Amino acid sequence: MRTVAEGNLKKALWFVAAVVIALLVLTWLKPFLQAYEIKTAGRLMCTDMIRVQGEARMAEQLGKPPAFDNKNVRDIFIGRARQAAIQFEAGDLDPDCGSFSDKDQPHCFSHQYSFDAQAGQHVCTIHVRYRTDTAPAIVGDVLQELPHLKLQQHIKMVQRVNKSY
Repeated sequence: MRTVAEGNLKKALWFVAAVVIALLVLTWLKPFLQAYEIKTAGRLMCTDMIRVQGEARMAEQLGKPPAFDNKNVRDIFIGRARQAAIQFEAGDLDPDCGSFSDKDQPHCFSHQYSFDAQAGQHVCTIHVRYRTDTAPAIVGDVLQELPHLKLQQHIKMVQRVNKSY
């Protein structure tokens, strides 16, 4: 009789441990998925910056203002960041976003476009800094007083795209 009780207790403890580990993994997974979505938004932002340059050249040839400009690029990036549950605003555009020591402004992003004629590549540099505030998975909605996982994320991307692409 004693071995049956010990076996059931051992199974219950293994089950509880597995649930706790699963909740920890789910909690830590959310900030990393957000970072992946922000990196994807940054890559798409680079494509949009290349498109802006093409639109500007075409508008110059036609003598009209460009239909797609840097403001459109920022607005599209902000929309993609909101899909990743990061709340950027248009005022978060900061050319000095790369300096990691400034904690007064937790949310900022900057972007820069250049063309490397020697290599024949478009070069996009994107800095994104934001704070995540993740509630514990599943139980965080019910037990709101549990401590949240708070991380400061800093993403610097330099993307090179061949001119022929």
